[in-house]
Amino acid sequence: GKFKPYLVLLAGPGTILTCIYWLLPLFFPNSLPGSIPKFLAYMFLGLVREGIGTFQTIAQTGLIATITPHPVDRTRLITLANFFSGFLGERLPEQIMTVVIDLVGNNILKPGAGKTINDMYLTIFVGMGVFTSIVSGGASLWFNTIARERVMQSVERPSIKQGIKSIVTNKPILLMTLENILGSFSLGGSKSDYFIDVLNFASLGMITGIPGSIIHPVSYLIVPWFRRKYSSRFLYIAGKHIGDVVLFLVFLFGCIGGVHNGIYKRVIPMGIALAIWEMVFMLFYGVRKVIPTEMNNEAMDYCEWKNGYRTEAMTGVAKGL
Repeated sequence: GKFKPYLVLLAGPGTILTCIYWLLPLFFPNSLPGSIPKFLAYMFLGLVREGIGTFQTIAQTGLIATITPHPVDRTRLITLANFFSGFLGERLPEQIMTVVIDLVGNNILKPGAGKTINDMYLTIFVGMGVFTSIVSGGASLWFNTIARERVMQSVERPSIKQGIKSIVTNKPILLMTLENILGSFSLGGSKSDYFIDVLNFASLGMITGIPGSIIHPVSYLIVPWFRRKYSSRFLYIAGKHIGDVVLFLVFLFGCIGGVHNGIYKRVIPMGIALAIWEMVFMLFYGVRKVIPTEMNNEAMDYCEWKNGYRTEAMTGVAKGL
């Protein structure tokens, strides 16, 4: 096929390099922040991983678009993939790490003889990083080995000029490309920093996420209902921004009482507010994961109908440039 060989052949090198990435702290123990050898090693590894990642991302996007010609079947596959990868690949390791960090930070889990807390943190992060890299790399290799490209691709490769033209003249692709370019200038922090540094309670994120975790699988089940009731445009906007809107309301709630005695310093009221936010966010989580991918696939279908060829690679490079 057009995309499958890249995903199969790069799975091994990509997984190995990702494991090395996680193991770097062990290669440079007790090094200064400005260590030039460490910097050069990290930069070289980053460049190589970026190159491999570009091939993998473009090929993965293209494979999803060509794995089946049926839009409903394609949406179902995207939904299932995002559900399992989101629950097992993202949330479960995150929750395990949150609990372990709290156990170490509160001296419940203590380092062994001659070891410091920093040594223990290092072992935890490196271990979890390498483990998740191997599991996810193996799962990806398995799927990409058994998958088949069922949508025939044109034999001749479109020229660079044709690829650029397909982006400029394809309004949906042009808008999504501009969104990615403007989105790269955004700034933001992490809720984990707030839980750890302000409330000294890293596990609060896991506790507030319990109601949302119940809604999480439901959000994927109701994606077909959402698609029947609302336009893709509305669902795209809602999935992208509903979390930010509600989180801004949580921020205003935390500001009550001022800087020194604000509610943002109190665990219980902020925990309740963040639990509500998590529930609303998770209600649209399935939409957030499925609709943008499916819109990109539909835009590629439109590109093929309009121009007679598909340009997944050129589009992927332009969106991530």
